[in-house]
Amino acid sequence: MPRPEGSPEALEMRRKLAVRLLEYGLTGQEVAEAFGVSPGSVSRWKQTYEEAGETGLEADPHPGRDRILDDDRLLELADCLRLGPTAHGFEGDRWTRSRVAEVIQREFDESVSDPTAYRYLRRLGWEPLPPGEEDGEEWRRRQWEQARQRFGADSGGASGSDE
Repeated sequence: MPRPEGSPEALEMRRKLAVRLLEYGLTGQEVAEAFGVSPGSVSRWKQTYEEAGETGLEADPHPGRDRILDDDRLLELADCLRLGPTAHGFEGDRWTRSRVAEVIQREFDESVSDPTAYRYLRRLGWEPLPPGEEDGEEWRRRQWEQARQRFGADSGGASGSDE
């Protein structure tokens, strides 16, 4: 089952609020509908609360390694990619996962796999250029604007990161 959307802290708050609503007399079905979850989830949260208190509802640490590129650095990557592959010494006007991984290595001194490079592109909201679409510049402009909107940045350059 996929991990629900939201930060661990937001999910923790949701669980705690759901239990509070149950204590105030709402039914499990009402709470489930309010939060867009299954009644079974609400029932599990209630049982966890009864067995372990609020501690049981706290956010678990997210498994896995921290992201190499945080949101600021991801916007910097979008700025780099917006220039196009030829600006980075590649032939042709197409980004590939391996090319993006190479740009990340050059610009951020971080080594990532091709699948990780692809995940960063997906986080930016970028989609592969459809077959037959020749206007790579227009595609890059649209993708860059989507990334800016997604991460709430203004049209100026991205700021640096302390990472």
